[in-house]
Amino acid sequence: MAVSQFLTTHFSTELLLCRNRKEKVEDVLSMGWNRVALKQIQTLNLIESNHRRLSYFFISSSSSSSTIPCSAISTGTAQIKVHDESCQMPCPKRLLLQQEGFTGLQIRSLCEGPYSHHLLAISHTKLASLLGILKKHGVSGPVSGNLLTQSPTVLRLSLRNVEEKIEFFGHYLGANDPRLLLKLITHCAGNNSLISMSLQNIRRHMSLLHEELGMDPADIRKILRKFPSFLILNLQRNLLTKVRWLQEKGLDKKAISWLWKTYPNVMHLSIEQGLSERLELLKEYDLDLNSKEGLKALGFWSSRSLKTLLARFEALQKHGISRSDAVQIVRKHPGVICCKEETIAKKIDYLIDTLHLDISELVHFPAFLNYSLEKRIIPRYDALRKLKSKGLLKKDLTVSSVLSLSNEEFTKKFQSRAS
Repeated sequence: MAVSQFLTTHFSTELLLCRNRKEKVEDVLSMGWNRVALKQIQTLNLIESNHRRLSYFFISSSSSSSTIPCSAISTGTAQIKVHDESCQMPCPKRLLLQQEGFTGLQIRSLCEGPYSHHLLAISHTKLASLLGILKKHGVSGPVSGNLLTQSPTVLRLSLRNVEEKIEFFGHYLGANDPRLLLKLITHCAGNNSLISMSLQNIRRHMSLLHEELGMDPADIRKILRKFPSFLILNLQRNLLTKVRWLQEKGLDKKAISWLWKTYPNVMHLSIEQGLSERLELLKEYDLDLNSKEGLKALGFWSSRSLKTLLARFEALQKHGISRSDAVQIVRKHPGVICCKEETIAKKIDYLIDTLHLDISELVHFPAFLNYSLEKRIIPRYDALRKLKSKGLLKKDLTVSSVLSLSNEEFTKKFQSRAS
């Protein structure tokens, strides 16, 4: 492989025009390239060229060693030795990452991965300062490693930019909630992170919630706690378009605000394949979008694919529930079809085989399917069975009267009798 081809293959197009020749040479030498190789590269006009910039990268051994191994580049008939056998120069940045508690995988990704040019284009001093800023706000070790490997463009931000955004998050969104602040600083979606977004863009998202939908800071914190990716969504194409579309369907700002605060995943649905399909499903179950039940249904269903929702509706009918009864169950409690099929099956079996109740009970109290079998249903009926065996419970109770009570209410009303 020719040197020029090697560099094209292994060196990023993120280059260093802004740096003078001496700095470039020192940078290359600091990475372990020997002067013989440097001379050969210079003859290809790669270091001194004004129209092509050289971005260098860490070359490391497959071991966890922090030294630079030997390598060679073939130039047709000759071999240019890139690193001397005796060159065992430690990489300061790699050592710093190790000292800061980054995992080996994270270090390899940052030093050798496809986006390694981001790390290599900043100075050791800046890297240390950036890690210091993150650590000051509770982001250190593998946590900061995850942030930088998932969103390496953070490395290219100015230190002031990073500080300003963290201060903004802290002041407006989570001054009294360090866990939320940590979540916002480290949140990534794909190759994007909140911390790498422009502050102006973040403010625009805040303005949408405040000015368009009348939300206060507490409402915004509630959304970000559940769905921080909201700040990464495209403002015009994604968010404003959905606000207008929902308004066209008859929802006022107050209803949209409630929907987004309670079920922020709705924001992630596309209009064509997400919202429109679920509105058709609402019609099928005779649910009005403008009703509280319709809004709840849309919110519940936003976290499941349409295919999954339909499959779970079919699961109700597989266990002896008629279609008309299944529709009633979903109308009363839309979250039922968010339950897993095997979970639905186990609860129906317990209702019929253990409690000896008719399946029609689900029409009267569909929330039965949403309660935990192991943590709520079985323990409560076991407690009632013991009371009945001791003669402390004279009459049978409805399913709703057993399960709808809070733990405190249930203990006070029933379990205290046995003590």
